[in-house]
Amino acid sequence: MKLHDIEGRNTYCGPAAIAAIAGITTDEAADLIASRREHDSYYKWWNPVRRCGTKEVTDVLQCDLDFWVRFVTADARRPITLKRFLDGRKPDDLKTVYLVNVTGHFVVIRGSILADNCHRRGELIEDVGRLRRRVKNAWKVLECER
Repeated sequence: MKLHDIEGRNTYCGPAAIAAIAGITTDEAADLIASRREHDSYYKWWNPVRRCGTKEVTDVLQCDLDFWVRFVTADARRPITLKRFLDGRKPDDLKTVYLVNVTGHFVVIRGSILADNCHRRGELIEDVGRLRRRVKNAWKVLECER
């Protein structure tokens, strides 16, 4: 599975993470989140998706887009840093896509590439500078076999 370039007008991290994983625009991802919230179509343009909970993002990936999302870290009294999370991966995991909640911000990681709403084409993690931030939750994302 590969990371996709993030395109679309919505500039928030939840829709951007979904777009990077699924290859859809951020606007389509925001529409899926809004439909999960049961918003009227008028209100989704009036009040765009700005904040996303972890359940909303994982539900859209699993239920609406047919990805398999596996929880790999838990909330801890002393959460680990992003660098420690990355260093703890096995060599087989370098081709795996991870959805990571870093201090309330969603990022998508594959190997040494990180994509989010600020880095829409994907950049080297070392160049982004988020390594000391705390990982709240992380999920392994796999495509479902059809």
